[in-house]
Amino acid sequence: MLFLLALIIAAGFIACEDKDGLPAAAKGATIISFNANDGAGLMPDQKISENTSAALTANTFTRSGYTFEGWAATVGGTVTYTDGQSYTAGAGRNSVTLYAVWTEIIVPGSTVTFNANGGTGGQTTPVTVTSGQPMPLLSGQPPAYETNSHPGNSYENNYEKKYFNGYYDAQSGGKKYYNADMTSASNWDKSGDTELFAQWLTAAQKYNVTLGSGTGGAAYGYIDDFVAYFVETPPVIDGSGDDPCWAKAKWQDINYAWMYQGNPCYLPTGATAPNPAGGPIAKTADFSGRFKLVWTADRLYILAEITDDLISTPNINSAYTSPENNDCLELFISEKASTASSRGTTANFFAYHMNYNEADVMDYVGGSNTSTDPNIRIENGFIKRNNHLKFKIGKNDGAHTYIWEIEMKVYDGDSYPTNSSPTDRTPVTLTDGKKMGFAVAYNDNDAGNHSGGNSGKRDHFIGSMYVQGNSDDARNQGYKNPSVYAKLYLVK
Repeated sequence: MLFLLALIIAAGFIACEDKDGLPAAAKGATIISFNANDGAGLMPDQKISENTSAALTANTFTRSGYTFEGWAATVGGTVTYTDGQSYTAGAGRNSVTLYAVWTEIIVPGSTVTFNANGGTGGQTTPVTVTSGQPMPLLSGQPPAYETNSHPGNSYENNYEKKYFNGYYDAQSGGKKYYNADMTSASNWDKSGDTELFAQWLTAAQKYNVTLGSGTGGAAYGYIDDFVAYFVETPPVIDGSGDDPCWAKAKWQDINYAWMYQGNPCYLPTGATAPNPAGGPIAKTADFSGRFKLVWTADRLYILAEITDDLISTPNINSAYTSPENNDCLELFISEKASTASSRGTTANFFAYHMNYNEADVMDYVGGSNTSTDPNIRIENGFIKRNNHLKFKIGKNDGAHTYIWEIEMKVYDGDSYPTNSSPTDRTPVTLTDGKKMGFAVAYNDNDAGNHSGGNSGKRDHFIGSMYVQGNSDDARNQGYKNPSVYAKLYLVK
């Protein structure tokens, strides 16, 4: 009897509990799941009995760059419950998901100012930048960097240009934040106000070339490669050299002893007879020379200044007779910067001789023919190239100074014929970055008036680039070997 009574009491207790062990009076509950919503971490579900209230489990999710604001009922919803806020469970069994609500941490904007770092212009208005964001658009134009040795004097001026390479957080080195086209190069990652500096490339750096400085690099320490700058408006060819475009050029010396015919006043500086290595000569009253060069899309322009104490031109009235034995200017050009040691059926180079009578332009190609057509005739190895150059000479006989102003058409070295001068050929289009072989030289005939002089023949031959050789013949290569020319780079 007692046993039966115990079974009845036990059954009554079991009937008052649900399967989760909760009292029957509280068998309903809400199960809350927590969603990180782009955050990181894990949080366990929380159970709150029906019709009761409890504080929500404190948030343990994290999200870099954001602060936790509370919980929303949907993924993109607004805050319904703050962290730890009381939650009241409804009647019965329920499942609820709460989503973390995040707010991005906005670092107060930094002010960035700009320094042209030796240049002029560029961005002058400060900008506000935001951490982690690309650099904002700039309203200014890229800065410029130009140096002029004689501002306002286009003839004497030596010009040099550097190229904007972007804004950095240091005057040299450092990190780039703006590209050369003023677009963002990096997201902002600094705190506080900052000054950014323009940084610059030389022409040698921009075009990845080695340029002349007079020393270092070549076999005997001479580098004579150079750049010529583009101009919008070319000069008027009148021998004055006063056009504004010449301000955009730099003087290059004509000062290497290619041939000196035993005259000691033309030995390279520091050299002793008999076989100098062809280095730079000292400027004397007898001779000095220099030249400038600019370009447009269809022409080269050369300005040469020659000081020669005695002008002697024994063959000036006979164009085909040894023009090199006159006082005359020579220009050498190889459109493709040929490394060949000779000329074939196409003219991979030209060696132009220009006389003081401003009449003919003669090029040595070798051989002879009997043609009467001036564009085909070859005599004593020379052919006329009058349609290649236009030139005028400004003559100051009292000062023994002569200004040669020259316009040059540049012809394709792969197709222009060596043994004729056709007038229907179109010059090449000149472009930024083009490389050519180039040199300027002067034949000096002193009519036997100087020690070692040779009446009727040139006494000296002075060029603009170093040519290695221990004799006059070894150094006199320009008329037959374009590989010795200096490299000319066209730049904008």
